[in-house]
Amino acid sequence: MMMPTGLENSLLRAGGRAAAYLGRRALTARQQRQLAEEVRTLLAHKSASALLDGLPPQESRALLEFTDSAEFEEIVLRVVVWSVTGTKEGSAVELRNDVRTGLLQRGIDPERQLQLTDFLFALVKREAAAARDKLGSGRQWEQFGVSVAADLAAARARKDELLERVRSVAEFHEVAASFRRQVAALRSDMTLIHLGGRMRFSYDRLYVTPTFSDDANPAVTIEEILVDRRRAVILGDPGAGKSTFAAKLARDLAVDEPPTVGGQVPVLFITRDHNEKIIGGDYVLAELLQVAMRHPYNVKISEEGLEYLLLTGAVTVIVDGIDEIGELHHRRRFAESVEGFAHLYPQVRIIVTSRGIGYEDAALDDTLFPVVWVPPFTDKQVAEYARSWFHLDNAVPEKQRVRLVQGFLIDSVTVADLRANPLMLSLLCSLYLAEHAIPRDRAEVYEKCAKLLFQEWDKHRGLAVSAPYRSHLRPAVAALAWRIYDDAKGRQALPRSEVHAFLTDYLMKRRFSEEAEAMRASDDLLDFCAGRAWVLTEVGSGAREPWYGFTHRTFLEYFTAVQLVRRDPTPEGVWDELRKRPLDSSWNLVAQLALQIVNEQNDDGADRVLALSLDEHDTWLEFAARSLQSVIPSSKTLGWIAKESFESCVNGPQYGRRMRYQVFEAPGEYDRGDLPLRLILESALPENASRARGEIKRSLEEIITKLPARSDGDRVGPQLICEALTYKYSAASIRQGIGVIPPIKLGDEAQRALHHFPSLFAPNSRSVAEHGVSLLFSSVSLLREHLPSYASQLLAAALIGSSPNARREAAARELEALYGHLIASPWPWLRRREDDEAMWIPAVEWGRLGRTCDPQAMVGKLSRQARGAAVLLMLPMWQGESNRTTSGVFGAVAEARYDPPARARAHSTVAEWYLPDEAEALVDSWIERLDSPIVGYR
Repeated sequence: MMMPTGLENSLLRAGGRAAAYLGRRALTARQQRQLAEEVRTLLAHKSASALLDGLPPQESRALLEFTDSAEFEEIVLRVVVWSVTGTKEGSAVELRNDVRTGLLQRGIDPERQLQLTDFLFALVKREAAAARDKLGSGRQWEQFGVSVAADLAAARARKDELLERVRSVAEFHEVAASFRRQVAALRSDMTLIHLGGRMRFSYDRLYVTPTFSDDANPAVTIEEILVDRRRAVILGDPGAGKSTFAAKLARDLAVDEPPTVGGQVPVLFITRDHNEKIIGGDYVLAELLQVAMRHPYNVKISEEGLEYLLLTGAVTVIVDGIDEIGELHHRRRFAESVEGFAHLYPQVRIIVTSRGIGYEDAALDDTLFPVVWVPPFTDKQVAEYARSWFHLDNAVPEKQRVRLVQGFLIDSVTVADLRANPLMLSLLCSLYLAEHAIPRDRAEVYEKCAKLLFQEWDKHRGLAVSAPYRSHLRPAVAALAWRIYDDAKGRQALPRSEVHAFLTDYLMKRRFSEEAEAMRASDDLLDFCAGRAWVLTEVGSGAREPWYGFTHRTFLEYFTAVQLVRRDPTPEGVWDELRKRPLDSSWNLVAQLALQIVNEQNDDGADRVLALSLDEHDTWLEFAARSLQSVIPSSKTLGWIAKESFESCVNGPQYGRRMRYQVFEAPGEYDRGDLPLRLILESALPENASRARGEIKRSLEEIITKLPARSDGDRVGPQLICEALTYKYSAASIRQGIGVIPPIKLGDEAQRALHHFPSLFAPNSRSVAEHGVSLLFSSVSLLREHLPSYASQLLAAALIGSSPNARREAAARELEALYGHLIASPWPWLRRREDDEAMWIPAVEWGRLGRTCDPQAMVGKLSRQARGAAVLLMLPMWQGESNRTTSGVFGAVAEARYDPPARARAHSTVAEWYLPDEAEALVDSWIERLDSPIVGYR
């Protein structure tokens, strides 16, 4: 059969993307192979072969062009959505017309159009059905599908109405091509912001590709985000490289990288360039995108042209820096605008970047915009960047470059957390090149980097230290930072006239007697900043004049902290200033930097500020705990911080919210009280960590002695925390650890007292006997981390091939020990109503486990009773909203409960597992839907 080359891949890609988009995750490799086989079977049919073999070469290419297009993907997506939700957007005639129009626009001969239309339409329906089967069932994504169906229908109607109004779309495509060329040209290089002038380098000389991660996958690629998710929020720390990534993504898309997302029109929307409009509130996002295309690209597109590109899915919108919209209510309103835009244009890919801190205060709907993180650089990425950075200057001899790289990597270990941040890494490289040394204190690092940038001012001006207003330059910048940061309107930049007036007034009061001189000095500074990536720079233009702001928010925060301390440099004055401010994401870093600055300028400055915060620990405890990453308080103050942090955790959410198998609220909000303790244990300076852990150990031993006096309901929360903080991990441990926090070693008496109670953190047969089987299925929320249920970790340890031998053997022993208790515990074990709007944790966990658990490992390596326990633990996981996402042998048994014709085969499979008689009887009754381990649920 001589089918058009690539047709099979085009069809597979469209179906796979539709399924992945609705399922909110990529299809597994197995599911992709199954879908490919079904597509291949459809194409191998005799009628298909005869039709495709008879196409002239130019029409074969035209057919491939259509099946590779965004509009064909839209057709497939619509059909998959309707097959999932049962929604209909009208008659099949409309869909056939869409297919026929696509072929007509690409020059297919009219005599073959009808036949090809029927062929492709039938193929799309069959492919959509196959893709839908790969999704399985799930209430959450089915509801999402209903929403998508409504959005697609409305967008389709608007597109039809638009096409009736315009005579030709050729001009729209020409403008799109012109814009792509402009983006490729203007975004072809990256700029080092710390070198004063615009030092530009091609990306391949310096750029280090970031890694992305989410809750389910530690390694997510940008291609997966664009292809499978279509929309995402990318969170990262200040200086994590989000803006550089956004600019490079625009450039890559403009040159069809990655090729799987070819032909896209990338519109980079930098929020701070449009702050005036956003804060004013009178805007439509599509109109702001038109502005973003005009400046700086000088491409003018009509409203109809942009509407056409948006409705056909040809645009990728990159919203950079949603966190830089000052006031919270403005951020929330803009987030709502972005969500509304996503509903209006469901085919548009949208990538949003933001700082992680404070994002939840104005978060986008995570159904529409799943979140991925940009983690800090690894040591390998740091080394890669440093080697590239020190090799940028060809004037430096090669041997000296090598020595600089080696010295920098060794000396910067003391500030490993700072160098893991790309912005700070770049500045640290500059600092090391200048001084061959790295400060350890964060505020001192910022200070040294700022001095480097001010030296660039001197080089540009050719000024000596005794210049007329040199001594007032840095204070003026700090005062301006305070003015911007504390702006009543929440603006992150100001128009030139406001900045000029502010600087003139400042210099008049402190340096000049003549207003004309002060005005000239202000003009001089702003002229220097224009077009330069200095501390202060021109960040955009309003209707009448340019706007000025700080090159990066990190500098804005640092100079704001400098000014805060300058207002009253005593520890008492700084505390008085801090306590007036909301300790939210906007002021947290400023407060930390101010604490470090006042500590440098005063004996025991930080200790005195922290001591003053003792009376307001409920509000300021997180601040105090975070400060241990950068300052070293007295033992008395540190002991108070550690003790209060521990008590905040113990007195926080109790057992019913610490351990659950059904979650209603978003994680992270109810366990805020755990954060101070997590900060101390994970990231305190070494000089603080040992003293803090000693205080926490004393608090642990004290609370353990009081556990017997507590009632059962009041005891389990503190017991769980004590166990988690002291659990000894080994190669055979089933329970996995909390982050990188090492366990605290208790005294022998306290250890014995804790072991008197059946374990909650790593449940055993004693635990099940006392607390019931439901304990095994509850995930653990502790120290801002959400650990999988013990049942899922047992199954993973026993049935995943990569599990270490010691852990696999330990899991086998525990399963065997649990078997008798599982059989002795009558069903139901768990409670759930089918209409509960909550996450069913066992099903979610099996969604991860099911892809990797090996039935052969169960049959070949577990004892008969251990096998029985393993299968019984799987049943509540299969009986959930993701039951049909399971594949393979386990999937066949799981789906039989909902597919009566498959039950006979499922019973045979279970018999082959050779389970104990009692266990096999329970599984058989579960398959027949005669009984259930979940009360009141399917």
